[in-house]
Amino acid sequence: VEIHTAIFDPDRGEWGEEKTVATAAGTQRSLWRYVRKVGNPASIRTPDGTLWLFYVTVSVGGWGGSTVNAVTSRDDGETWGEARRLVGSPFLNLSTMVRGEPVLYADGTIGLPVYRNLVGTFGEMLRLDATGAVIDRRRLSDARSSLQPIVLVRSPTEALALLRNAGAERPNRVIGTTTRDAGQSWAPPVRLTLRNPDA
Repeated sequence: VEIHTAIFDPDRGEWGEEKTVATAAGTQRSLWRYVRKVGNPASIRTPDGTLWLFYVTVSVGGWGGSTVNAVTSRDDGETWGEARRLVGSPFLNLSTMVRGEPVLYADGTIGLPVYRNLVGTFGEMLRLDATGAVIDRRRLSDARSSLQPIVLVRSPTEALALLRNAGAERPNRVIGTTTRDAGQSWAPPVRLTLRNPDA
């Protein structure tokens, strides 16, 4: 697997050539650690124009042994900096994955929806400063069967998070939780009426 970018030209209605942004070998060189595979890219542009690309790497085992990495571009994706490993978990910094798109807080910090799948399966929201350092972490769901959060921002203080349901109960339903205080706290997660085929 490689992570590529392409630029869409609306005047021509066409995509430009693909460019490679991240590979296992390139990420390994940046991090000075073995990387077996990469996946799950998610990106955002911050108010200062920086493009951030977050993606998952696995060094040993399966996805439960994963970590999240970031690369940035200050020239609209023409060039990208070195990969940096986010410290998102106090437990050996393993089992953190990203799938949903990041969001911006009103103060310009980045909200990165992540999930863990090693000791329990649950969603979290990491808050990153302008350097990519994790400055806050908030749990979105319980540790049973919810993963891959998507956060839908409604206002500077309100948001809805939707999570994939990988639990045993049938029929599976999308799991939802809300915040009314800009992510400082999240309501207890509930099964919504939306069906979810564990995908």
